[in-house]
Amino acid sequence: MVAGSSLFGQSVSFAVDRPSGEPAAKTLDKVEVQGESLSDLRARRDFVAGKLLISRKSIEESGQTTVYEVLKREPAVTVGADGRLGLMGLPGYTQLLVDGKPPLPGRSPLDQDVVHIERIEIVKGSLAEFGPFGIAGTINIVTRRSEWKKSASIRLGTNLGPSLGDGNVAWSNSIRPADEPWSLNNRVSLRRKESDVLQRSETSRATSAGALLTIVDQASSDIDDRQTQFTLSSTYSYAWSKQVDVDLSPIVLLWRSDTDGAEHHDWRPSPSPASPPPDALIATRGKLLSVALPLSWQYRQDDGGSMRLEWESSRTSLDRDNQRRDGVLGESPGVLEQQQLFRQIKREERSSLDKLRIDVSPHLAEDHAVKLGASVGLQRAKNVERGRLDGQPDPAFAPFGDTQRLRGPTWTAFLQDEWTITPQWAATAGVSVEHRRLRIDEGPFHDRASYRVLSPSLHVAHKLDAAGARKLRVSISRSFNAPSSDQYLRRPTLNPLASCLPNAGCGANSIEYADTAGNPALKPERALGITVSYEHYFAKDSMFSVDGFSRRLSDVIGESVALESVPWAQVPRYVIRPDNLGTASVRGLSAETRLALVDLDATWPKVELRAGATLARSELRTVPGPDNRIAGQTPWSAKVGARYKLKSMPLELSVDANWAPGLWYRSAVDRRLFQGRREDLSAQAAWTVSPTMKLRFLASNLLSSDQRRQDVFGVGDEAAARVSTRKFQDPSVGVTVELKL
Repeated sequence: MVAGSSLFGQSVSFAVDRPSGEPAAKTLDKVEVQGESLSDLRARRDFVAGKLLISRKSIEESGQTTVYEVLKREPAVTVGADGRLGLMGLPGYTQLLVDGKPPLPGRSPLDQDVVHIERIEIVKGSLAEFGPFGIAGTINIVTRRSEWKKSASIRLGTNLGPSLGDGNVAWSNSIRPADEPWSLNNRVSLRRKESDVLQRSETSRATSAGALLTIVDQASSDIDDRQTQFTLSSTYSYAWSKQVDVDLSPIVLLWRSDTDGAEHHDWRPSPSPASPPPDALIATRGKLLSVALPLSWQYRQDDGGSMRLEWESSRTSLDRDNQRRDGVLGESPGVLEQQQLFRQIKREERSSLDKLRIDVSPHLAEDHAVKLGASVGLQRAKNVERGRLDGQPDPAFAPFGDTQRLRGPTWTAFLQDEWTITPQWAATAGVSVEHRRLRIDEGPFHDRASYRVLSPSLHVAHKLDAAGARKLRVSISRSFNAPSSDQYLRRPTLNPLASCLPNAGCGANSIEYADTAGNPALKPERALGITVSYEHYFAKDSMFSVDGFSRRLSDVIGESVALESVPWAQVPRYVIRPDNLGTASVRGLSAETRLALVDLDATWPKVELRAGATLARSELRTVPGPDNRIAGQTPWSAKVGARYKLKSMPLELSVDANWAPGLWYRSAVDRRLFQGRREDLSAQAAWTVSPTMKLRFLASNLLSSDQRRQDVFGVGDEAAARVSTRKFQDPSVGVTVELKL
């Protein structure tokens, strides 16, 4: 049997033969790969939609332990001033997927240990197979599955600093008995991290309209955060026949967090009997257990077509216990001499997702590679939250009851055709659709949220020379950004410095101590985008590219800050809610380059250089200025990296740096935020002790810039209140041992 695929005129074929007369269960497939294996750049060059790939080999060579750390080095990925990763300088509009699906609840997929990851795919735009979301693009994290060889490895690492202690271990193995149709792959990671977070803040307020701001509070906090993460993933694969494979891939995630800290407030003017307490002790305990059981069945036709069925069932349990004791701290650490108020919130979250998905790739003419698929799923969630004030029920919870229930179906479908029109022209056209309904019950409040979005996309690629070393790409798509479930919920989160009292209930608050709540009427953001790219490939590992992009958005999700009559208080209170602000536009340029000196001259040192830069400008047209740009949109960012492999000894050196400026942006008509600049510098040395052992030494956050932020409330240039915060950061050093067993 011969199977093949077409990637813009480049063919990759596999020859598979089985001895005749033997049962399929007792035979091994013989696989021959014709031609040299594709490098990351060659694979990117051949995809019509300009899909960037970070292969398993590149992930291992990076020496990083998490997906976040791997992506932070990638020239195409921007690092915002707040540390968030994204494409085109728009982290809030970059879709994150795991195996082409939304990630399981519980933690960000960027926190995953790389031992569980096979490769990472990056698309700067909307691709039908990834769904209708991802206005700036999509980062798809592909988890490891079956390996067709026996292997075992272990990694031990630690990272230490003045305010950080981090230890991690990862183990993987692959079992494939000879002459058997099955294989078993196991991956385990364990991480224990403890950090000491120091923060200073200052709150100012205007006593009247147009008056100067005066300081009302100077606060400091010291938080000790301890986190433990354990992840187990396995894949059991069985070759039922030469056409049929079955995979079972259970995943178990266990996460625990313990936080203890103290706050001190210096209220201005001098405290009175009615003033808030000057000190507080904070304790938070959290525990999460998430289990998923994907079962897939794949059928491959002799002519190259295939069909895949997957059933996935997941269950997540999260328990949190938040405690806050307000009063006056004594001389002994962690002890209140006078306790004035004890607040406790216990929250139990139980959620489930059951989904059936089908993907079909029919065999058509050699110049077409068609994919189509559909899925249907049911999401359920139940949250039980109980608040107590000095042992009595918190009056803020009474209007909503203790229980929140969310339930609703989701179905999706897509069709995509990659068409090699001529040896010089190729196109990928597709359309995806998603429909979602959600019923939300919060005590006497019953809401329904729903949307149906349709996303067409077209990607055209043109070879400017016969070899395809120079390419021009154009992408046009209609894409969306959907609200999260939490953004729909009505129940508020009260600011702890303006909370309710056991007997007096909930009084008034000021704008800088506003509550937060959801908005059941929230609509998805819509965008029409175009990206034009030029790519020049110099050799196997060297290239340069530049992208020009434009996005026109409507129903932009931001915030509204308003004094409202609310069910949890007898008097109006300030509330911050998500809201659709109107239209916006984004325009920008991004460039990246990779250069291996040996591609220029084989006698030169083994030095690899990489760099990326993005310039962008956005405008919220329905929000008055100044600083009416999209939240988190960085006007520019830059990064550089280098790797040097010595010829005289088994040593490899690397360095990475990135910068993002401080910026003001407006999240609401009457709220502006400032995020301070970000500067990252890290260095690494890798020593190959033997073919089975490697040592890595890492220094991180060498520039050690503190995180600064300001929240300013007021329309235009007029400020009614301002909150300034500064979070301190320190450098750290680490060592990792990698063993192949």
